[in-house]
Amino acid sequence: MMAKFSTYSSSTMFTAKVKLFVWALIFVFAGCLAFYLFTPKSKLLKEPVEFSVSEGVWNKFRFKEIGLQQGDTISDLLLIDPQDQSQIQLKEVLDPKKHTVLISGSYSCDVTTSQLHSIDSMYHIYQHNYNFYLIHTLEAHPKTSQSPYAMETSPWEAARNIEGGIEAVQPLTMGERLTLSKSWIKDRRIQTPVLVDNAKNEAWKQMGQGPNTAIILSPEGVVTHKEDWFDPNDLGNALAP
Repeated sequence: MMAKFSTYSSSTMFTAKVKLFVWALIFVFAGCLAFYLFTPKSKLLKEPVEFSVSEGVWNKFRFKEIGLQQGDTISDLLLIDPQDQSQIQLKEVLDPKKHTVLISGSYSCDVTTSQLHSIDSMYHIYQHNYNFYLIHTLEAHPKTSQSPYAMETSPWEAARNIEGGIEAVQPLTMGERLTLSKSWIKDRRIQTPVLVDNAKNEAWKQMGQGPNTAIILSPEGVVTHKEDWFDPNDLGNALAP
């Protein structure tokens, strides 16, 4: 009788320990899931990216006339580092001792692709005297959806993209945009530091809503130079002492 009781007691204790272990696993899993779902980084990755057609479509692509003008001060905005997904305010990017160069671009922008060598060259030449950043914005020529630079809803694939086998879809979330940005850096071997525009495309809007615009900002964030399209000669003249 005592043996049976002892066996029953051991079995009960074993079952209780298993249940306790299972509940502990459930609590750990729930905690990890909550941490993943509600941390700022996870919220960022799930944030939907807004889409809009550039005002440049209506003014013959004169992006210099849109957004910030020379003498204007850029509003603070959120940018994201695609490598570690850290969120950075523009005011943190501005250097109190240097001017900052911002150049917009995207994986599917054929113009940006053709200028990447020049952009990297200028970065290496001027990086000690100027901050240089490529800002990854809306995809210019997404393969399966409307371009922000066309009224037609059908895809506008650039001829040079087709010839070069360059394809990208318009990211629907910030997670997708950050993943595409990392691919852009790797595939094109970009050496210039890249930051990613936020889900509301605030950098794109302030810079002129263009696919490859360039601006120079003073340490205080004042626009000292702006280009419709990045031009290494014009930008070089603006940066020359």
